[in-house]
Amino acid sequence: MEDGFQESKLEASLKRAFVDKKAKTLIVDYETMGNLFLMKSLSLGLKKGLISQREPIDGDKILGEGQQCYVVIYHLTEQGKKYFGVSE
Repeated sequence: MEDGFQESKLEASLKRAFVDKKAKTLIVDYETMGNLFLMKSLSLGLKKGLISQREPIDGDKILGEGQQCYVVIYHLTEQGKKYFGVSE
């Protein structure tokens, strides 16, 4: 249990995004990081080596001028692809 959330539910959320919805990248802004379930899912994925994280980026650079936020980009790792059975 990860701070009140079942590990299987946290992993399932990553699987939904990367496998079921076929996302290649998750772009998460810092405001969204206030969502405890999302934060714990990403944290577990990082801890288990299932996803990787790039350094925070100024939102203007990828979302367009006037986006007053910072975003973090996550990708499924090779280990995560094997774990979830993703084939490219």
